[in-house]
Amino acid sequence: MGNTQKKILIVGDGAAGSCLAHFMIKAGHSVTFLTQGKRRNILMKNGLIIRHRLQHKRTVDKPQTVGKADGGERFDAVFAAQTFDRRREDLELISGIDAPIAVLTGSDPEPEKTLKSLTDLCKENGKSKQVLFADAAAVGKNEGRAVSLVRAGRCRVYIGQLSGRVPKEVRRMAEDVLGGTGLSIKWQDRMEDYLLCKACTMLPLAYVYFACGGDLKKSTAMQRRQMISAMGEAFDTVKAMGRRVLPKKRDRWTRPGPLYTMACLVMFVLAKSSLGELTVGAYCKSSLKEIELTDRRFMELAAGTGRPMPNFEMLKKQTPAYAKLYSLAEGQEE
Repeated sequence: MGNTQKKILIVGDGAAGSCLAHFMIKAGHSVTFLTQGKRRNILMKNGLIIRHRLQHKRTVDKPQTVGKADGGERFDAVFAAQTFDRRREDLELISGIDAPIAVLTGSDPEPEKTLKSLTDLCKENGKSKQVLFADAAAVGKNEGRAVSLVRAGRCRVYIGQLSGRVPKEVRRMAEDVLGGTGLSIKWQDRMEDYLLCKACTMLPLAYVYFACGGDLKKSTAMQRRQMISAMGEAFDTVKAMGRRVLPKKRDRWTRPGPLYTMACLVMFVLAKSSLGELTVGAYCKSSLKEIELTDRRFMELAAGTGRPMPNFEMLKKQTPAYAKLYSLAEGQEE
C-alpha cells in the first residue's frame, strides 16, 4: 500500500461521503468536497463536523471545497457518494473529472445502466476511468452545521467491480487511497450481487417505515418479526436467481437461532429509539426514487423465480402507493 498523501475528490457530503472524508483526512490524505450553496459555506467556515452517535464523540475535520469541477486538476480518485438519483444526474460531471479511478458509493437499483452510461461518457470526454462500486456501512443525515453519523467501529466499506474480480493494478490503486485509513475494506467479487442483497434488507425496512406513516415507533412486534422473515425470503429468492448472497452468510440472522434473537433486539432498538429515524428514516426520506426503482427491479427479478415470498408481499401490500408517498413528501417539503 502507498504511504504518500493522495488527492481525493468526494462528490456528495451526506453521511457516507462525510464518513469517508473523515477517515481519509485522518490518514493524511488531501480531501476535497465538490459542493455548492449553503453546505459549502458551512464547510468552509466550520469544517466538517460529525457527531458519531455510537462512539459518543464529535470530530472536526478541515477538507477543501470547490464549487465546480475543474477538468484541469488531477485527483488520485473520485468518490461519488450522492443518493442514486443525484448520482445519475451527475454522471457527466463525474466523467469529466481527471482521476484514474471512480468509486460509485451507495445503493444503485440499475447498476448495469449506470456503469454503461459512465463508461460511454468517459470515452466521449477522453478521460477513461476504472469504475468500482462501493457501499459504506455508515448512515445518518445532515443536521445543518453537523452530520449525525451512525457507524459500527471501523466503518466497513464493501467494494469491487460490478462483476468479476478486480484486476490487481486497479485494486492496488484503490488500496493506495483506502489502505491505512482505518476503514475496514471488504473486497467483493460481484458487487451486482451485493447490491441486490442490500435490497433484501432495505426494502422490508422501507415497507414498514412507510406503512407506519414514517414513524417506526408505531411498528408492532409482529411487523418487526415479519420484516426479518421477509428479508430471509428475499435472500432465498436471490439464491433462486442463481446469485450469491454477499457478504457471505449475510442471511444467517434471518434463521431461527441466537442471531435471529439478536436481530429482533436490533429491530426493536431501531424502532423505539432515535436511531431508527437517523438510519431508516433518513434513508427513506432522501431516497424515495431509489427505493421505488429498487422495489420494481427486485420484484421483476423475483417473478422470474416463481418463488413465494408471503411475508415480503404482505409487508409490501401494507405500504401506500408510491404516488401517495411522493405527494406526502412534497407536502412535507412545503
